[in-house]
Amino acid sequence: MESQHENGSAMFSIFSAAVLISGLIVLTLNTGDTAWLEVVAAACGAIVVAGGALYCARHPEWLITALALLYLVLPLSLLSEQSRIILHYGCLALFCLPMLPRVPGFKMLRRGSFAQYGLYFAWSAVTLVYSLAPEYSLSRLGASVLCFLAIVGCVAPVADGAEARRLIERFALAVVAVAAVTALAGVVLPHAITWQTPADSYTPDYVAGLQAMGIALTGMDRFRGVFGNANDVGQLMLITVGLVIVCWEGATPRLRRVMGVVAVAMVFATFEADSRSSFIGIGVGVALFVVWRYRMRGLLGLVVATIILAALATMSGKLTAYIDRGDVMTLTGRTDMWAFVITQIKASPIFGYGYDVGGAILGSRYFPIWYGPWDQGPRSSLHDGYLAHAVGVGVPAALFWLWLMVRPWWWLFRQKEDPWKLKPLLFLVVIPALVLNLTEASLEDFTGQVGLLCGLCWAVAERYRLFAAEQAQTAERRESASAPAAARAILFQPQLGGWRGW
Repeated sequence: MESQHENGSAMFSIFSAAVLISGLIVLTLNTGDTAWLEVVAAACGAIVVAGGALYCARHPEWLITALALLYLVLPLSLLSEQSRIILHYGCLALFCLPMLPRVPGFKMLRRGSFAQYGLYFAWSAVTLVYSLAPEYSLSRLGASVLCFLAIVGCVAPVADGAEARRLIERFALAVVAVAAVTALAGVVLPHAITWQTPADSYTPDYVAGLQAMGIALTGMDRFRGVFGNANDVGQLMLITVGLVIVCWEGATPRLRRVMGVVAVAMVFATFEADSRSSFIGIGVGVALFVVWRYRMRGLLGLVVATIILAALATMSGKLTAYIDRGDVMTLTGRTDMWAFVITQIKASPIFGYGYDVGGAILGSRYFPIWYGPWDQGPRSSLHDGYLAHAVGVGVPAALFWLWLMVRPWWWLFRQKEDPWKLKPLLFLVVIPALVLNLTEASLEDFTGQVGLLCGLCWAVAERYRLFAAEQAQTAERRESASAPAAARAILFQPQLGGWRGW
């Protein structure tokens, strides 16, 4: 009963926060005055954040929900760059620092991929010495380390599949709540707020300069909902659809209806947001999941669905026009930028240019593209998370990072049994994120909505890998103890170097 009461309180708090945000937006539209609203919103937000931090300090199992809400809220268009920085690092300090005294007790940090991720962070710290933007690298690395430790703290007590599932559901709770607000915003808010024009990607002075030179900005309006960028809608759809499918089996009928409506609404919202990379990512993941789950029936169903979709596209022409619009051959200019990025990686393949400062290299006078949103310094996106890692920490460290991320899933997929039911996470969360990371630098180190979710799933999978190894070792010791001395000497040889835990 106490657990149900705590769950109900957390859900009520999240629902109240969502209602508060929606109410403040509506009041602003009715009055036209935003100055007072900003003060009220800041005060209410401070109260909610302080209360949430105290609650999570007493109930650390809900810390993952708070972190998920933080990274889902940070892209809101209502936040200025300065307020976004204060909210980001202020909330991380409030929510994660209380976890630090527990760090010495996290034995997982000394084992397996958790320990090796510590080596990766240690090398990332070395890159601060020669980083192109050392303050930026330090702040980004600090955020990643704090979130890493927070996730380890949430995962450390997990000892079975039910506890692992509850962690994922707590993350999904925040995702579905924010997705519902995003979908609702597309219905109740005016077009000028929820849609992004081509000029919104540039500063007013930059747009005026282009107009003075006779250069017209072309493109289409894209749905951005409550966010500052339409691509954030696509990323939210990707994790929403994946988590809804993962949590579908254990949900009540009423919750299924809510999740289903929100997931479908986000698919339509992403269609209007023109976030094709997110569609490809979740499409690949769902297709592989269907084939893995239903075998031949799933494969035949996918073939039939593809034929029907292709026929409809050919008959109407609308879907083809949707896919082909824009500069598809260069992935809307990405390939031109990537060519320069690769030359910069070749210039410093071992050391890189500093942790998470990929966009800083675009400030080079040799960067050939003088137009576009490439003038934001280290905040400029390279639109490829793998290249961004290679630019930041060097190629060897980037490959090491990729191996760490894939390792527990590779091990899990080779196991016949899946008692914790983690394999669906591989198909519906990890693979879509890996695909999306090819065209969007979304798979960050335990930060951002996609990076935090993948970090949580990775930690759960690695926790299970180590747990299974512990169980196997315990079974071996019991069998060895019950065997005759001669048999023990022959059959049960010690593991040299203790590599089983690694």
